Amino acid sequence: PYINVKFETYSYTGGAHGITSFTTLVFDARNGKIVTANDMFGSEYLETISQLSLLEIKKIDPDLKTYVFADSGLKPMLDNFSTWEILPEGLRFTFGHYQIGPYTVGSPEVTIVWESLSSILKSEFIQSLKIAQEN
Repeated sequence: PYINVKFETYSYTGGAHGITSFTTLVFDARNGKIVTANDMFGSEYLETISQLSLLEIKKIDPDLKTYVFADSGLKPMLDNFSTWEILPEGLRFTFGHYQIGPYTVGSPEVTIVWESLSSILKSEFIQSLKIAQEN
């Protein structure tokens, strides 16, 4: 019952290449309201999302040789995890250029499965996911 809208903005700043930035909005299709992180999570969720995102990146690059900025770009700060989408399998986060690696890695995405997030999800959000899976 969720609709993801992802905006991609390219800005040329005069260097070797421009920068692409992303903004996402997630809507509850049942009532048209924007879904926020506060609708899904309790107060202490960023640390868990940070740790789970790092685990997903390490599946791709175990020694962080490519994703050299992962430690700083995945710190538990709202700005680092503001671009997300609700998928049937979990939450997908998109990271900007240079956030967790050099320009050559592009805009990496990780998906954290719902089961891994169950300890930090609000019960009413879990219920809405169950309803969606039944329909």
